[in-house]
Amino acid sequence: MAIDPLAIGIGFAWGALLGLLFFGGLWWSLKGISGRRSPRRFLGISFFVRAVAALAGLWLALQHSMAAFGAALIGFGILRFLMTRWIGLANKGGHHRAH
Repeated sequence: MAIDPLAIGIGFAWGALLGLLFFGGLWWSLKGISGRRSPRRFLGISFFVRAVAALAGLWLALQHSMAAFGAALIGFGILRFLMTRWIGLANKGGHHRAH
């Protein structure tokens, strides 16, 4: 079984896109929660939609190959790391400090 570099590259980009949608959607949901009449329902629906989209996208990568699936997981994880750093830097100096 040969390793396909194109499948790995596309899988990584696909996982990064899924991570951007998942964690970007989480950030958007948390920013918009204050004006909601039912924030618990809003967060529940947001999580459900984001989770279904991410799992469906990862399933599509798995249908292609294990290499594409693994690369998609790595891309998803790297986007999580980058977005938490980016959002943390954007909020630094704001009123949401841990100490």
